[in-house]
Amino acid sequence: MDTLQPPALGDRYLLCELLGSGGMAEVYRARDLRLDRTVAVKVLRPELAADPIQRVRFGREARAAASLNHPGIVAVFDSGEGAGPHLDLPYLVMEYLPGRTLAQLLAETGPLPPRQALRAVAEVLEALDHAHRAGMVHRDVKPANVMVVEDAAATVKLMDFGIARSLGHRPGNGPGHGSAAAEQALTAVGMVIGTADYLSPEQARGESADARSDLYAVGCLLHELLTGVPPLTADTPLNTVMRRLREDPEPPSLLAPSLTPDVDALVLRALARDPAARYPDAAAMAAAVRAVAATEASGSAPTMPLGHAVTVADLPVPMPGRAGGDDDRDGSSGETFAPSGPFTVTAPGRPTAVAPQVTQAPVEAGSRRRERPRRGRGKAVAVTVAVAAVVSVGGWLALDAGSTPAAAGTTHVLPDLTGQSLSHARRELQALGLHLGHLAVGSCAGTKAAPRTVCTQSPAAGTALGHGAAVELSVSRPTGIAAGAGAP
Repeated sequence: MDTLQPPALGDRYLLCELLGSGGMAEVYRARDLRLDRTVAVKVLRPELAADPIQRVRFGREARAAASLNHPGIVAVFDSGEGAGPHLDLPYLVMEYLPGRTLAQLLAETGPLPPRQALRAVAEVLEALDHAHRAGMVHRDVKPANVMVVEDAAATVKLMDFGIARSLGHRPGNGPGHGSAAAEQALTAVGMVIGTADYLSPEQARGESADARSDLYAVGCLLHELLTGVPPLTADTPLNTVMRRLREDPEPPSLLAPSLTPDVDALVLRALARDPAARYPDAAAMAAAVRAVAATEASGSAPTMPLGHAVTVADLPVPMPGRAGGDDDRDGSSGETFAPSGPFTVTAPGRPTAVAPQVTQAPVEAGSRRRERPRRGRGKAVAVTVAVAAVVSVGGWLALDAGSTPAAAGTTHVLPDLTGQSLSHARRELQALGLHLGHLAVGSCAGTKAAPRTVCTQSPAAGTALGHGAAVELSVSRPTGIAAGAGAP
């Protein structure tokens, strides 16, 4: 896409700098000439602007966010259409937020200190409580959609209501209203309504998301902030979804042993497969999070690291299972031993779409391709392949199935990670430009290994891998925690 040249948008918003680029839109730092202030402008990509369904979704985001007035939700000031190379391009004007997303913080620093993670999640929950009381469910809560503002309080703000939906919404009505045909198509073609790593079991079954689905996503978010990885991930988005349907998560303290039983209980309740077993609402979960945070060590926690200004929208998204930067929380060393068996190479989670079965023919594989942003890059470099698969209840699951690594063509020889502590293995993978995929916790066959020691790896040591490839590890279970302890 050719960079838009000022004055491109309504003779009012002077586009100054491209801040981020994603599969759906590009985000600019801009100057509001009428009010003489800096704003962020999100512009729909030209290749998507011709699609009425994408335009409906983009308009839904404007109406959904503009209808919510809360200090923890990014404000939308204006929307409209501006001249593009071939057609008028829809745009949103939002508050400009110097800071970084939680996704960027995780990519740069690894897991956050517990009190810091709990404080951030409590603020997200308070924003969600406001949205839920207004009849809105977000449906895509994840680190990339949470901004930490560069201010004295390190304010946390929730953003990107592009796939939000009113509770009890009907086509052609409510914040997402548009043409009835376009609205129906949003469901009929399996429009993206979540990301696999943060998708609730009920969404995976093709059921309607409600406020408790957002709470499940917050549980995934908290798990990732505390451990560096989302819960119950797998080698493909489809397998991640199937794990969510069949398995209960392990306590996060398996990966971060400094976590208290109260933190474990908090995360596991949010991740209950049965929505009725979760917290009743966002306010109740926020209160529980703050209560647990208050019981954590009273010593001063590090402040959230801040950096250069970024803004809301489709910014680069970090891969789950990100390595490095952790504080050696597993803190163990172990004996060297050979892998006991093969494992399957895993890949990062992808945006996932679920829709109930409809009378229209399902979308064919490859019929819709969407770019997926890479972490830590100013512009997204991604090639994705859409896949359609039937889930257990007969719905259709549309999946983006991969992203091209930023350093295409670069290969790295995988070292022997067995016998190393989990934190050391993570750092070594990061140094090579690789990342941790699925992480299994269990017993090391035939070996008395120290807790959280790498037992096996896949691929095997000596394998040449492309830059950004995923590596699966299994680690020994911490002492005193029995298998299945994560069952709610």
